Amino acid sequence: MRIPRVRAAAILVLVAELGLLLSVLDEWPQWALRGIFYTVSAIAQGVLLASLLVGPGRKAIRRGAVLNVLFALLWLLSRTVGVPSILTLHRLPVGIVDTLTALAEVGVAVLLIAEWRTARVDQPAVDEPAVSEPAAVDEPAVDQPAVDEPAVDQRA
Repeated sequence: MRIPRVRAAAILVLVAELGLLLSVLDEWPQWALRGIFYTVSAIAQGVLLASLLVGPGRKAIRRGAVLNVLFALLWLLSRTVGVPSILTLHRLPVGIVDTLTALAEVGVAVLLIAEWRTARVDQPAVDEPAVSEPAAVDEPAVDQPAVDEPAVDQRA
């Protein structure tokens, strides 16, 4: 049995969302700003999950891929360079939950990019007009005269 890419991406989005929610429990007491970031990120993943389950359009697929690439890059940046603190950059520790979350986000991005590329080839864009027949030209009816005749006064 083959799982479609969108359903597999939805499963990985669920994993990433749960990982972000677990990170909120760890980060909120230490630094509220990071807790807020993880909460907003989890909400964004939840919205993406709902979109993927309902049947996403090309724009939703593209936005989900971009969102997850940004999340993965932020994770990498915060573990290598660090996040700004008061006077210096503070590197965050690498944990199991956040690493699995980042890997799930990379997987989501890869699956959604592949889906977006195939959807772009297979389906016409929503903005493109559909091919239709040329509009009919108004032609005078057979019983109508081609030349305007003066109106006849019927009062007499």
